[in-house]
Amino acid sequence: MEGTRYRSFLCLALLLMAAHTGIARVPHPPRPPAIVDPDSTALRTLQSRELDIARKEAQRTTPPVTMRFVVGWEMHYGYFLLEEHDLTKMVTPDLMTASVRTSFDAEYNNEVLAKHLGERLICECSGVDWTFNSGRRFMVQDAKLLWVR
Repeated sequence: MEGTRYRSFLCLALLLMAAHTGIARVPHPPRPPAIVDPDSTALRTLQSRELDIARKEAQRTTPPVTMRFVVGWEMHYGYFLLEEHDLTKMVTPDLMTASVRTSFDAEYNNEVLAKHLGERLICECSGVDWTFNSGRRFMVQDAKLLWVR
């Protein structure tokens, strides 16, 4: 009987100590994430700034390479590149100069596309291969575009 009273007293003392020191307290659940409108101007501005900073850093630290891609167009996002020998690997192009943008636009319009039906537009691009937010990108600094069957 004496041992049982001692164990009860010991358990009660441990419980009181735990409650007093905060060990037994359950933390509050974290707040839910704030709802952000993906089409908001503030979010797009922030993402644009982050992309510009990351692009400058990649251009400064990564050596330029020359690669061949298949050029495509998606109505919501614009141009995209696919690796020539593995069409499952998509790359987002950063067209770095106005002349590169003009050469892409000149080859990818309705009149030119009608003449090259069934052909692929290949880009022999020189630039910087890099990633941003886990997406692969390529800074196109110079491009030679040619149509192939």
